[in-house]
Amino acid sequence: MVESWFAHLRQHGWTTGEDSPVFERARQFHLGPAPPTVSHQIVTG
Repeated sequence: MVESWFAHLRQHGWTTGEDSPVFERARQFHLGPAPPTVSHQIVTG
């Protein structure tokens, strides 16, 4: 969990080429023809 949407978007820039094999390995656990669905929950108040 991060403090803001901006902080979340900033995290997307933190990945490196070294992360690619890790992400690919994780994707191998996904079943089905469509890519995994990503969802976000935003808490206000």
